Amino acid sequence: MNWVKKAIPNNIKLAGRYYLYELLKIPFNRVGVPVELTQWLPADAPPISFIDIGASKGKFSASLTRFYAIKRAVLVEPIPEIAESLNKRFSDTEIFKVLNMAVSDQSGEAEFFFSKELDVMSSLLEIKDEFHAPFLLSTAGEKTKVKTDT
Repeated sequence: MNWVKKAIPNNIKLAGRYYLYELLKIPFNRVGVPVELTQWLPADAPPISFIDIGASKGKFSASLTRFYAIKRAVLVEPIPEIAESLNKRFSDTEIFKVLNMAVSDQSGEAEFFFSKELDVMSSLLEIKDEFHAPFLLSTAGEKTKVKTDT
């Protein structure tokens, strides 16, 4: 199944997704900003500030920067390699601040479950076995220690 996804070009998958949204009358936004957000905050709003907890590769933050003027943004990502790539992607340090840490109910260190196969599944919470199959994950990933803050 995974090879089928890789064989279909992204632009065709995206066009199919938009067609399906229209067919099912599901509201959508072509720049990737959740419709609920665009209904609440218009595109011509004054510059916004936001916090992206679990920023991953920055897809949500990037979609916001395409749709809104950004005053200040804090991107929180506990995986060091991904946090480093976020620093490169969002290099304007006057606007963007990337924090290499996890948000928790206490400051210090915590065990973190890291999925190499699908980084967005990584969490301070253990990835349960029943979540592996739908995403074609073979394991729950590795355990590591990460810095935490409230």
